Amino acid sequence: MRVVLLAVNDDNVKIKKFLKRFGNLPSNISIVHDKKGKTMPMFGVVKVPETFVFSPDGDTLTKLVGPQDWDKGYYLSRVFSMLGLSSN
Repeated sequence: MRVVLLAVNDDNVKIKKFLKRFGNLPSNISIVHDKKGKTMPMFGVVKVPETFVFSPDGDTLTKLVGPQDWDKGYYLSRVFSMLGLSSN
């Protein structure tokens, strides 16, 4: 599974500060910085944060609007289930 974190209209200092609280990220996580916000209209995003889950072939499986409490297992279990993966 590949995870892409997309920072939009933020400066590098804010992005680094946000990411620092997570420590070292696994190698399957990439950070992309869209300084000009060009990706937001492509996905119909009007307010951040939003989370998109895509199938391996690129179809959108779900969109979660607003901040998510990823510490609660419900969100991860839901995403893993959509992808046909085990959350254990």
